[in-house]
Amino acid sequence: LVDLDRQFFVAMHGSTDDSPDARETPLDRSVCQYAVASGAPLVIADARTDPVLKYNPAVVDGTVVSYLGIPLIDDHEHAIGTL
Repeated sequence: LVDLDRQFFVAMHGSTDDSPDARETPLDRSVCQYAVASGAPLVIADARTDPVLKYNPAVVDGTVVSYLGIPLIDDHEHAIGTL
């Protein structure tokens, strides 16, 4: 889920850090924000070579290499996050 300046992780797999800080990230590290903004599914096979995402801090530090996101749409047809 996203708000104006953060992305929240409702569920995670593969992380060993279950602290509250690990459950959110600033939008400058978010890849999901692009699927939310477009309202369309986003498939990135290799974010390291994607013209936009290769500069994202989460890609640069190796946290994100590939991404698949399907926007979650609320009752008012607004994308509020991704699955």
